Amino acid sequence: MKLVQTVAYKLGVHPKRLSAEFDTLIFMEKGSCITKCSNCNESKDDLGSLVIQLPSEFTGGKISIFHEDQEKDNEDETTSIFDLGVSSGEAPFSCQFVCHYKDCFYEFSKVKSGSRVLLHYSL
Repeated sequence: MKLVQTVAYKLGVHPKRLSAEFDTLIFMEKGSCITKCSNCNESKDDLGSLVIQLPSEFTGGKISIFHEDQEKDNEDETTSIFDLGVSSGEAPFSCQFVCHYKDCFYEFSKVKSGSRVLLHYSL
């Protein structure tokens, strides 16, 4: 899978040493969110997670990724926030993805309208 090669480069891993295993399909509709969550289901051999967003029409639902040492109320420059194509208008027409190491937490803010479908993979 070409995306796994891209993710490997982004995470600083040799592409031949990284694979992705499907974990969960996530459907989020208006009003739903995912509060601060860790990758507690991952094994000790996992590097992190890959979340692929299928083409979806929605507003809201930004994802925040932060290190486990950070408190949600004390976010700083090291917290990354992604809107996965909402502001650029690409979300309804193309897949978007985000990846992170397993020692990070993530959360999806509330979907304000529409719905989205996400595929979660362990790396």
